[in-house]
Amino acid sequence: MLCLTGQVSVGHVVPGGAADNDGHLCPGDEITYINGLCVIGGSHRKVVQLMTEAAHAGHVTLRVRRRAQPLPGL
Repeated sequence: MLCLTGQVSVGHVVPGGAADNDGHLCPGDEITYINGLCVIGGSHRKVVQLMTEAAHAGHVTLRVRRRAQPLPGL
């Protein structure tokens, strides 16, 4: 995970991992909610804590914000 100015973004999706197999999470996605808790502006430490707790529980629900990709040729 990358933390830039209060936002935590996905830096890498592990090939063959749960996120890769699910297919919805992409590098660069900003994590905005973890299991219903808003993490916008939260610390990297808090996000890691919530993700660790979710891993121990065996389930996580993420809400992410994805930057729009420029259209080819524009």
